[in-house]
Amino acid sequence: MEKKAKNPQKSNTLPINKVIRELRKSRGLTQAELAKLANIHPGTIAAMETGLIQNPTFENLLKVSHSFGLSLKNLIGRAEGETSSAVLSGNEKGEVDIAHSPLGAHLISYTPLNKDVFVGKIILDGKKKIDGKKLGRAKKIFLQAIIGKMGLTVEEKNYFLTEGEWLLFDGGLAWGLSNPLLKKSSSLIVSVPSLIGSS
Repeated sequence: MEKKAKNPQKSNTLPINKVIRELRKSRGLTQAELAKLANIHPGTIAAMETGLIQNPTFENLLKVSHSFGLSLKNLIGRAEGETSSAVLSGNEKGEVDIAHSPLGAHLISYTPLNKDVFVGKIILDGKKKIDGKKLGRAKKIFLQAIIGKMGLTVEEKNYFLTEGEWLLFDGGLAWGLSNPLLKKSSSLIVSVPSLIGSS
């Protein structure tokens, strides 16, 4: 159960309330919009932001962090002052894992989700194809094969990328990906603005 503070100003807890409020405002969200994204009551979001709830539940912190496209570790790190909003770090596992299993694709964002840019990787199951429209729209898309081979069709012209090869193309064109191999292949994918938008 979340504990409500009698005096929100006098607390030795992490300033998670400020971090949540700043992240929400930086993404242009209202408290109600964040509450809907996180599937949390709007009053709980308001109480978390004002510090009325000083120790939010693990579940609510997890929901809020995922709504911002952050790992819980990154959200807590921001509150501890260990992670600057100007400098972020991560690893190949990424910040956000977006599964598209019925399509045979797995999308992983290396960075927190935002509307301006998407940086991540796409893993395509063997012998699978995916229409670019299913992933989203972007002005520019950079794709580089990391493991295996990746087939790319742009306006009915076919390209096959092997490890290390890349292609930059207009994301407004009709495009699709295919994996010609029996095993999974993965590619780095960068789009401006983000293919999947802000979460």
